[in-house]
Amino acid sequence: MKKLFSYSSPTVSLYYKKFSIPDLDRCQLPLESTALSFTHANNTLIISYKKPKEIITLEQELLGELKKLKGTSEGDIDCKTQ
Repeated sequence: MKKLFSYSSPTVSLYYKKFSIPDLDRCQLPLESTALSFTHANNTLIISYKKPKEIITLEQELLGELKKLKGTSEGDIDCKTQ
């Protein structure tokens, strides 16, 4: 018997986008799947991630350090370019 036609199923191409979360990369923390949530609205996939306690603590410490710094008041400043 001769084979007249050959049929191969089309390959399924999966398209995906890999996202990185800079805060997790910076603190070298793993991604926790329990902190992920997915919703779909207006033809858009919305992916949310709840911040780990370590990152929240780090942000609070950084904010405290920034509040300690003295800021310059707005207005005229001396310019010594002459």
